[in-house]
Amino acid sequence: DRAKLVRSIPGVVLINTALKGDCLVLGVDIEEHLLVTVLTQMEELKSWTISCVDTTDRDTFSYLAGWKLIPRVDKSGMYQLIVSLKGQGWRSRDAEMNKRNQLLEMVKDFNIGKIVHGEGETILLVGHVLECVAYSDCLRNLFSLERRHTWQPKPASNSELIQPVPDQERHFWLKVKCPELRNLSTAHKQYSVFHQLSTAGKVLQLEHQLFGAEDNYLVVYSGLGDNKVPILGQQFCLMEIWRDSLPDVYIPTYGVDIWGFYSVSGQFPADLGDETRNKFAEDMKTSGAVGFRSGESEESFSLHFVNSRCLEQISRCAQYNNFRLTILSSLVRKASLDRKLRKLVP
Repeated sequence: DRAKLVRSIPGVVLINTALKGDCLVLGVDIEEHLLVTVLTQMEELKSWTISCVDTTDRDTFSYLAGWKLIPRVDKSGMYQLIVSLKGQGWRSRDAEMNKRNQLLEMVKDFNIGKIVHGEGETILLVGHVLECVAYSDCLRNLFSLERRHTWQPKPASNSELIQPVPDQERHFWLKVKCPELRNLSTAHKQYSVFHQLSTAGKVLQLEHQLFGAEDNYLVVYSGLGDNKVPILGQQFCLMEIWRDSLPDVYIPTYGVDIWGFYSVSGQFPADLGDETRNKFAEDMKTSGAVGFRSGESEESFSLHFVNSRCLEQISRCAQYNNFRLTILSSLVRKASLDRKLRKLVP
C-alpha cells in the first residue's frame, strides 16, 4: 500500500515499481539515523519486508543526477500527471469532453495505474518516475499540464558519478527527435534507428515504444567500454539508466538480429486454406509482427517484431503449433540483481 508507506515514512519523495511488480524502491529525504529508527518500527508491524539499499557502488536513481526539479509522489504514493481540459465559451463543456476523449485515446498504451476525472481536468496516476517523465513529454505536445508535486534535489555529499564496468551491458533510454524518423512506419523506424545506433557500438537489444510512449526506445549496448557515451547527434536524446532502474516488464530477454528485429521462423501446414492463413496473419499482427519475409521454400517464412515480449507471446500460441514457429533470436541471459541490502540495525 503506497499510501500507507507515505504516511508511515517521513520525507518520501520517490516510489518506483521494481522487479516483477511485487517490490517498491523508495527515495526518502530524511537523515539516515532517523530513517533507520522509522524502518525498525515498521518491521515490527510485519506489513512489509524492508531493507536499506547500499548505493556506494551504484544508485538506482542516478539518472536524476543534475536535475533541478523532479516529480514527487502524492499522498497516495503515485506520481500525478494533471492534464487541464478547460475550454472557453458556451460550448466549453463539449470542448472539454472532446479533449478528454482525445486524451484517453492518446494514453491507451501508457502504463496508467488510475485515471481520475475532475471538473476541467483529468489526473493520471503512474507508479514509476520515468513513466511520469516520458508521459509528461508526450502529453505536453497537445495538452497543458499542471505541476503540483515536485522536489528540489539537495547537493550530494559525494557528487562523483559511478562509471559502468567495462564490457558490461549498458542500458539507455532513447528518444527520437528527428521529424523524418518519427514519421516512418514502425518497421522502417526500427531498422533506421538500429542502423544509426549501431554506428556507436554493438546494439544487443532495441525495444520499441518504451513505457508505451511513441518514439521512445530502450537500447542495450554491449562492450561500449568503461566511460564511452554513444555520440548520436541531435536527432536523438539519450539517457543512461541502470538495468534495475526499470521493472522487469520493460527489460527484453532476447537479442535483436542484424537488422534490429526480434525474429521467428515458421512453416505453413500443407493444404492450408485461405481463411486460416488470413486469420494467422491477423493474429500475428495483433501479437506485434511488423514484418513478414518468405523463406527458402514456398511454405516457409519468418516474422519480425520490435519488442522482445512478443516472442514469448508467440511461443505460447498453442493454436498454431502446426505452423512450427521457432524463435530465431538469441536468449540473452540476465545476471541476478544485487541490490547489496544491508541490515537496518547494526
